[in-house]
Amino acid sequence: MTQPHRLGAALPTEFETPLIDRSRPVVFTVDGKTVHGFEGDTVLSALLANGVLSAGTQSGHAVALDAASAPPVTVEGGRGQIPMALCPALDGAQYRTVGLRTAAAPLKSLFSRRGYSLGHDLGAPRRPGGWVDSESDETIETDFAVVGGGVAGLSAALAAARRGFRVVLLEREAVLGGMAVFFGKADGETPPLEAISGLVQEVERQPAISVLVGAEVFDLGQNRLRAVRVTRQAGLPKAHHIAVTFSHAVLATGTDERMPVYSGNRLPGVMGAAALWRLASRYGVWPGESFHLHTATNAGYRIAILGAEAGKSVHRASDPRPDPRTRFIEFCKAYGFRLGWGTQIAKAGSDRGSIEVRLADPVFGGVEAEPVRADALIVSGGWQPALALWQLAGGGLAWDAARHRLVPTGAAGPVVLAGAVAGFLGTPACIESGAVGVARLVGDDPRPIADPQIDPIYESLDGPMTVGPARGRRAPPAWFGPSRRAALAPRPPRGLRAFLVRQPPERPEDVRAAELPDVAGALAAGVLPTGEAADYCRQWCIVPRAFRRGDLPASPDPEAGQLPRYLVGRFGAGQEKWSLRPEQDRILEPGCLVFVNTDDAHPRTAIGVILAGGRGACTALMARTAFGEGDVVYVRDGTTPIPARLRRRE
Repeated sequence: MTQPHRLGAALPTEFETPLIDRSRPVVFTVDGKTVHGFEGDTVLSALLANGVLSAGTQSGHAVALDAASAPPVTVEGGRGQIPMALCPALDGAQYRTVGLRTAAAPLKSLFSRRGYSLGHDLGAPRRPGGWVDSESDETIETDFAVVGGGVAGLSAALAAARRGFRVVLLEREAVLGGMAVFFGKADGETPPLEAISGLVQEVERQPAISVLVGAEVFDLGQNRLRAVRVTRQAGLPKAHHIAVTFSHAVLATGTDERMPVYSGNRLPGVMGAAALWRLASRYGVWPGESFHLHTATNAGYRIAILGAEAGKSVHRASDPRPDPRTRFIEFCKAYGFRLGWGTQIAKAGSDRGSIEVRLADPVFGGVEAEPVRADALIVSGGWQPALALWQLAGGGLAWDAARHRLVPTGAAGPVVLAGAVAGFLGTPACIESGAVGVARLVGDDPRPIADPQIDPIYESLDGPMTVGPARGRRAPPAWFGPSRRAALAPRPPRGLRAFLVRQPPERPEDVRAAELPDVAGALAAGVLPTGEAADYCRQWCIVPRAFRRGDLPASPDPEAGQLPRYLVGRFGAGQEKWSLRPEQDRILEPGCLVFVNTDDAHPRTAIGVILAGGRGACTALMARTAFGEGDVVYVRDGTTPIPARLRRRE
């Protein structure tokens, strides 16, 4: 079977209309290996359908292939790098993955039981994608930019168009609708599929709305956003860099799925419930024939039901909550699934082609004697609002300890949030929040939004993110989040500090880049101080220390007391403050990192960080280097390198 992980004929209703056309097969190569797929596949979905389950290795352990770990690709005869998750699979095309391969990456059989690996070294610094630093291929001017094509984004686009504004709606996925169908409906609500269909039809009838699907926004600031969208040029895919200038923007970016923290949480065969739903509903992909479900969310149980309807075997479902209640659990009981409450994952590993899961009691710590073995482990650890663009726009962040998530604070000028990213849960409230966000931006008095929830007696709240016990050096790494740059190699058991990045003894600290879900995971695990959450998020890097927090070294900087604690000694004993003058009319936010050239983006190679921003001048904390008065350095504002000249502080 050339596509062992493609769903068969027995499908639940939600999976019956994928984007692929099974009557039109395609055959192409990736790194010289033949891959089979269908018209409508992306390179990533076709690889997963063919059994390519690993992107490569980190610290000697295999890492699952997914949208976060997938390297960009190039195509023979084409130009530039293309995001794998957005790149269409074309018949006869020859693709190459971009990145550093491990020294010994054996070409395993494409049809081996655990699947083929792309063989990349995921611990190596990742170069910025070609689209990030390139000039824009196209600039679009509009009144309203709406990022996110779920129910909130669709509602916002309609509300703005009905007021006479021009609207550009950008959606990363290849189809509108977002994740409302995955979360299901509450009693009395319109089924999400019906609500989405109605909104999409209305959007299509509005000539003032331009819809860009398959467009990933990666930069936002100063009434301008940048996105990458894959188009075809001379029959070949090309990363098309789009700039959109706007007067107002609505961010309806939804939520990212959190992962529980435990040893082996990113092994091949481990997948988030929401990510699996996207693959199954849009591309007919489901890895393996059997799976274990571990969920701290009510929506996670829907995957067990949908998997059973698709002919998959559910070995067991576990939940860290002591007595969860949801209508989905009742459906699971009707199917006869084995359910278990009050358990968390202690560790996961690979065993003769299967995932081996060890469960533990989170209160008493005992590990079950018999592991659970299945083809796949599906996890649902809760939801983190997707706030990366909100932060780039100047919005604030704070840590919500009760719900284990970063939440938005403050305002961001002409940018507002709508839908799940703003904290709304029900489909009706998300739809209403889109229209209310537009009203707020144009100066109308926004109406309050009702978001009634089912009583917790009948529908339990989603549980907090769980953190498994630390494991020794030979155990698979534990990751705080999905970013390939935030892998945390294990250390011998010493409490939660065992999850810190492995560091040579002569270095007191190690720096790894992190995206917001990674920072949220580190905060939930207690590795980062929650009071400094906003500062860490602004810098977008984790700075774990090998010494106790009370043992911070003395700083030669006489103004060290004014520095955040994590910046004391960050750039060495000789660090000092400089003034920087950007060569573009742009306000540089505190936390932006300073680099030697435009190729650098990894925080490990940063030579400074912005302490205080402003238009025309800013203050930076810099390492002592050979640079001097008038020299040019580059400040990374999000993913954009901004040239700036050094000036001595008076």
